[in-house]
Amino acid sequence: MRKLKNSRLVSLLFCLALMLTIVIGTSFNLAAASEGKLKLINSWGETWGAFNDGSLYITYQAAINNAFPIYVVDPKDDYEPQAIAVFKLDGQNRAKWEIKVNAGSKSKTFYPKQLLLDKGGNKPFPNNKLVLDITELMPFNGSNISLQIRNGSNSWGSIGHFSIEIYDNYASNPIDTYVSNEVPANVQARGVKTLSVNNVVAKKSYSLKSDGMNLNKMSRKLTKDDIDEFTANQKTNLLSTNNNLIIDGHGTGYRPLSKSDWEEAMKEDSIRVLDSKQVLNSFSNLKNTIKVDHSQSKYFPPVGNQGEEGSCAAWAMTYYTTGYLEARDRNWNLTAFDSTKLLSPGFTYSLVNGGRDQGSHMQDIVKVNANIGASTWAKMPYNGYDSDVTSWGSEAAFHSAPKFRSDIPQTYFINVTSMQDIEALKSLLANGYVVVTAVDAQQYSSSGTWTANNYNASDRDLNHANTVVGFEEEGNSDQKPDPANIRVEQNNTDSNYKVKVVVPAGNTANSMKLYEDNRVVKTADLIANNPNQQIIEYSAFDKQEDSYQYYAELSNNYGITKSEFVVVNVGEGYYPTWQSGINYQTGDLVSYNGKNYKCLQGHTSLTGWEPDKVPALWELQ
Repeated sequence: MRKLKNSRLVSLLFCLALMLTIVIGTSFNLAAASEGKLKLINSWGETWGAFNDGSLYITYQAAINNAFPIYVVDPKDDYEPQAIAVFKLDGQNRAKWEIKVNAGSKSKTFYPKQLLLDKGGNKPFPNNKLVLDITELMPFNGSNISLQIRNGSNSWGSIGHFSIEIYDNYASNPIDTYVSNEVPANVQARGVKTLSVNNVVAKKSYSLKSDGMNLNKMSRKLTKDDIDEFTANQKTNLLSTNNNLIIDGHGTGYRPLSKSDWEEAMKEDSIRVLDSKQVLNSFSNLKNTIKVDHSQSKYFPPVGNQGEEGSCAAWAMTYYTTGYLEARDRNWNLTAFDSTKLLSPGFTYSLVNGGRDQGSHMQDIVKVNANIGASTWAKMPYNGYDSDVTSWGSEAAFHSAPKFRSDIPQTYFINVTSMQDIEALKSLLANGYVVVTAVDAQQYSSSGTWTANNYNASDRDLNHANTVVGFEEEGNSDQKPDPANIRVEQNNTDSNYKVKVVVPAGNTANSMKLYEDNRVVKTADLIANNPNQQIIEYSAFDKQEDSYQYYAELSNNYGITKSEFVVVNVGEGYYPTWQSGINYQTGDLVSYNGKNYKCLQGHTSLTGWEPDKVPALWELQ
């Protein structure tokens, strides 16, 4: 009996040891998998942030800890409008008007159903024609198409124009135009008026060459448990600032969904939950993908500035996300600012902000992008400092919008709470998506990277939308490039000098950035594993009297390596910067890391013999 008990004890201990090994091994693998960070693009200007390029990062662990919210939309590839309704309305309190186009048993409203805000607010309609893409109502076989106006305001209004335009090439003039002869027509307060155009013929059916990537197959319907999870600990967002918290002169404007908003979305199935497992099963393996950065693509719009307006959601979803997808679909190069190829966040924001600058819901932006489209910047320029958030676009702006519609008004959502969610998000990014998230902009880090230690939005006080454009694995230290060396050519403390970045032979880096006082002043592509050293020069001219700090970053697919800092002094009262490879004489004065030193013994300087390391050669002044 004692032998049997001992045998059981040994077996039990063995099992416990095995379980412990599995747990430790699993924890280790998860920790290794979680090393890395997501790259975000802000809308506070191209020089904003620690990296002076409008970007910031969040580590995987910080994203998981804070249940990072992710909004995704499918692209509408190869789309060309074929039929539009054109109409002009005169009336007050435009939010109270319902505009519907009917074609047989099909119909389409100007505003999609169940917008969360009160549409365009209590302002009058603009003094120009409006346009609604009705391609999805085709074909028209001698159809009677009607414009039905329901005036829910307390004031009379009127319809000044109604026509249907048919296209075989939207960039050209319409091939047919059908104009109603029932205008002008009055619409009484709280009344309904219907006008028609008859015998419209357009036989080309609505079609797409592709159906996008169809995330619907990887998603499921919202549940009450989802809603409880998504709204747990959520604050009533920034009511004291009217949902546009101004931070250092920059607007915000993200309005989170309330519990009732989520319930409405569940009812109409307008937001679906992306199943991370299904996403991972649907896309290729990411094993060898170390880095993705769509912000470096020629298709990604230039970093912009929303100014003081609360238009962040329109910037993230319309300007960056839809703009990127459209440019990729049309093979447009957006490296340089081109207003004819960029989308206007102001066009979208004015349609969903309720006639006031109090931000917007992401779901409203998605619905308007899908239903109406987005104007080009050229047709509706954006100014974030003119305090005008209520003016709708011109007829030309509305006419350009149908060409740039996102796919069906379906938003897909990931609540990032695990490494599986991170891997699913990385799969989306690696397969061509850019996505939108919400953050607490009051916590932006001076380091440029949010970690588990410096970002805590667990109370869900989210106020600002950013665009997630990529990810970067940390990699092993032996996979990263070796650091560069920096040399300075300067005559004493002259205001003109050269900074040379020397990349040693055989270095694995494929790109270089040179920073002056933490601002990028020079970039260069490198040849990895070049048998010869590579030298990149930066020339400084007429620098003001001051000290300037330089360092270089070398990067490859496994990470980034920084060089040592070099300080260049300009003007009287400053000493030349210490450098290696210089023949110093007794009594020479230099500056190193912000301190001044005097040479005690003549020598040729070497790396490792810096003034703060060799007191026998240098004396602190």
